[in-house]
Amino acid sequence: MNILQCIHDYIFKMISTAPGLKALILDKETAGIVSLVFTKSQLLAQEVFLFSRLDLFGDDLPILPAVSAIVLIRPTPENFILLQNELRDPHFGEYHIFFTNNSRRESGCSLVELSAADEHETVKQVQEFYCDYFAISRDLFTLNIPSYISLDPAENQKIINRTCEGLFSILMSIRRCPVVRHQRNSQICDRISRELQRMVAAEPMLQSLNKKDKAPSLVLLIDRFNDPITPLLTQWTYRAMIHEILGFDNNRVDLSTVPNIAPEMQEVTLSSDNDQFYSKNVLSNFGDLAINLKQLLEQAQQDSKTNQKIESINDMKRFIESYSTYKQMTSNVAKHVTIVDAMSKIAQSRKLMAISELEQEIACENNMQLHYTNLIDFIKNPEYHQIDKLRLAMLYSIRYELSPKNNLSEIINCLNLNTELESKQIALIETINNYGGAHQRLGDLFNTPDFLTTIKNHVKVGWGEARNILALHKAHLIQLIELVANQRLSEQEYPAFGNLIREKPQDIIIFVVGGTTYGEAQQIAEINRKGEYGLRIILGGTTIHNSSSFISEIEKFRDLGSNYRRL
Repeated sequence: MNILQCIHDYIFKMISTAPGLKALILDKETAGIVSLVFTKSQLLAQEVFLFSRLDLFGDDLPILPAVSAIVLIRPTPENFILLQNELRDPHFGEYHIFFTNNSRRESGCSLVELSAADEHETVKQVQEFYCDYFAISRDLFTLNIPSYISLDPAENQKIINRTCEGLFSILMSIRRCPVVRHQRNSQICDRISRELQRMVAAEPMLQSLNKKDKAPSLVLLIDRFNDPITPLLTQWTYRAMIHEILGFDNNRVDLSTVPNIAPEMQEVTLSSDNDQFYSKNVLSNFGDLAINLKQLLEQAQQDSKTNQKIESINDMKRFIESYSTYKQMTSNVAKHVTIVDAMSKIAQSRKLMAISELEQEIACENNMQLHYTNLIDFIKNPEYHQIDKLRLAMLYSIRYELSPKNNLSEIINCLNLNTELESKQIALIETINNYGGAHQRLGDLFNTPDFLTTIKNHVKVGWGEARNILALHKAHLIQLIELVANQRLSEQEYPAFGNLIREKPQDIIIFVVGGTTYGEAQQIAEINRKGEYGLRIILGGTTIHNSSSFISEIEKFRDLGSNYRRL
């Protein structure tokens, strides 16, 4: 179930269908989908010399009758109109059209009208290749829907439709016909579950698989509000740290705000496909990352010394042969050194190790008085950043929401006196419980019985010794996976529409409506790597949150106030 390979194979097959020079025509979403699996240089090697977006075609686009257009777009009414206009007045000699999903489902998407627009008979083929999702890694995907909180019924339906389309595309690409189960107290999960089940039942190919599959598959839909803890925590694995500290968008890292950054380093791309160091260290903790980066740097230095010994024609020949690889390696080293150095400086300036330790203690240990005392000390300390103080206060509020003497009013007063946070920001301490408090959630969010035993161990991270409390917390969805593996997931709390197969599934897609996190992805990847529970798991979400984007979502929830009702 390697979804990254699925997308790669689809796109390679598309490009291979047309001979000679090619242009790749995309839309806003498919441009991002393709960029996650192919670099421009890789596409150029397949004779794709022009890249353009259908919605950005202008008068300056030349007429190229000798070029074949490979069109990869989502089957939306807007794209159909644009494509019809292009076919009536073509820029290219022939068109090979690929839709990322079922082109017959969406109203306003008529293949008959598309055929009528092909007045010059330039369309050579029309196919459906199911790549309607953003594959981040082999077991992680997103739909890049930044928020699912809205008062607009049309916008709500659009979110549900896009989610169902993305999940259906995943199922078609990995060839699985699943049971769909959803979190009972989430209306949006309920609506997605109903629609997705209808789509699966109406697809003959999936139904034929259902008869052949010996082991059942499962799609499990959960709502972000069931675990508001995980998105607020500082992360310490490479990919998750980048997203938390610097920001990560479709594998692109924005370093433009780093002081004295070289122009070519202002935005860098990280890909497991063509960056061996990143592939090996994407899930490494910061301590292992620093060690591995040092070894990479030493290897580059050693190669540099070797390359400088050019004393004969043969030496020159060897140098030319190795130069391309050497140049790529040194560029790669510089990229990772720049990223790690930037993260290290920010983490040190914000004292994130100390922040993270208290975060993990609050998330994993029930000790209200100690946590209250430590939290007040942190808030009063001017060395800590105010947004980190707010995160700590929000975590404390979730943990001790139901404790009658939780001293939340004192914490709010302390924040007012010792930070420059606005009152509406401080109000998030209470809003977080309206969003994902105990009255909203299913199950036990704080099921951590082994805390005192585990905390005794030590590990190396980052800048010295630190307790493994920095990575102790386990996301709530791990509990759900254990319940599924043991066939104990409650049918009342996580029902299914239609027949509920009670056999243990082999393949699971867990989809978090409201956004997943790289921290959760790291824990899923570890389960897959170790083969735990006898399961193969894919994790997806409407978006991928860091703490900043999640807090922004809580702010949106607050701003809508009593007018907002969960979908």
